[in-house]
Amino acid sequence: MLNAAAGHTFFLSGAYERAIRECETALLIDENFLFARYVMALCKGQLGFHAEAIRDLERVVESSA
Repeated sequence: MLNAAAGHTFFLSGAYERAIRECETALLIDENFLFARYVMALCKGQLGFHAEAIRDLERVVESSA
């Protein structure tokens, strides 16, 4: 949770690459942690990696259903 929360804080401050790294660390611990994957998708979208962001968001939706 701490890594994902740090990722969210970095996302809000515009440090998208750092946010992605924090979320990736969270996902190493729990690959199904939806909040980390969601924040990572938001960051990828801001960086222009739209296809990757969409894949991550689709995984979030599928996992939450």
